[in-house]
Amino acid sequence: LAIDENTFSKYSGLVGMRAALADGLDKIRPAHPAAVVVDMILAEPGNGDDQLEAAFAGTHNLVLSCDMRPDGKTWEEPIERFRKSAAAVGEVHADPDRYDAVSRDLPLEKVAGHDRRWTISLEAFRLTKSADIVETPYDLTVGNVRIPSDFENGRTIRVRYAPPNVIQQIGIADLDRDLGLANRFTGKVVFAGVTAQSAVRDRVMTPYSNGVIMPGIEMNANAYETIARQMFLVD
Repeated sequence: LAIDENTFSKYSGLVGMRAALADGLDKIRPAHPAAVVVDMILAEPGNGDDQLEAAFAGTHNLVLSCDMRPDGKTWEEPIERFRKSAAAVGEVHADPDRYDAVSRDLPLEKVAGHDRRWTISLEAFRLTKSADIVETPYDLTVGNVRIPSDFENGRTIRVRYAPPNVIQQIGIADLDRDLGLANRFTGKVVFAGVTAQSAVRDRVMTPYSNGVIMPGIEMNANAYETIARQMFLVD
């Protein structure tokens, strides 16, 4: 569920992003998505908060995002009026390769101080399975799915990037023109956030980028697909 260029323009840019997200969530709610992951850091009050708070309150299996502060000791959290509606708060830290800045893998956990958070992709998967995350030194298990992700290597997994168009992107502005598009979200795990190039905070290079940078929200959706399809790349 994308705040793309058309959506960004329709809702007056940065000032209207929260209203755009709220409208998008309201439009897809009748389709009953399995979970909604909001890949935006909502750590301070802003325009459209009343509308967004109401939209979050009606969203099933809502996952909100947090990000580690530069000091590595605390988290930049969603404000309480949003957090109270969240079934989980997950981290959005990316970990590009130090040699070429390409994002091949993703840490499933990060710790700030003594406060550990799972990544938003893993939290979404846990919620759809209605299961706890069971840990061993060598892997994580959610329901009947074993995720090879050992403690010694920081609980990372390699992201199995999907071919083009496997992960569908529908702009919020597109829903205004054709509300029938909302049916595509039925039973799906929805990643909602910014893809507009002029507004996206995080962009990553992937092994398949060929010069085109991927929005962080799309990388996190690919991480979810890697786990959900159990298409793990291991040594």
